[in-house]
Amino acid sequence: MKKEKTKKELEAEGIKLYGSLNKKNPPFNVGDKLQQIYRLDDNDDIVEDGRELHEFVGMKGDLMLIKCLNEAALYGYDTCRQEIVNHARKAGYKPILGNIRQLHYMYADRFKVIP
Repeated sequence: MKKEKTKKELEAEGIKLYGSLNKKNPPFNVGDKLQQIYRLDDNDDIVEDGRELHEFVGMKGDLMLIKCLNEAALYGYDTCRQEIVNHARKAGYKPILGNIRQLHYMYADRFKVIP
């Protein structure tokens, strides 16, 4: 049986997984390869083993433009529960590899630059 988490613990986990504390704009250099730092595992626990890969392609105002480089990034494997991903697939959602997504720069702290 899982231990109930306090509101403070849930907020800390949310910041870890989704970010929101970045103050630097722009947060990365054009062409940087990014990897999600944390992900949800099969038990909905947060682990440091992100699978989503992106490329930073620039800024549009306060929004980062990031290109999806793998299937995990297309479907949000690291930040969505598996049942949500499965439901999106059944509903016919078929994103295209290389799609550009927008994300506010304050959420950049959910990524790390990889070589």
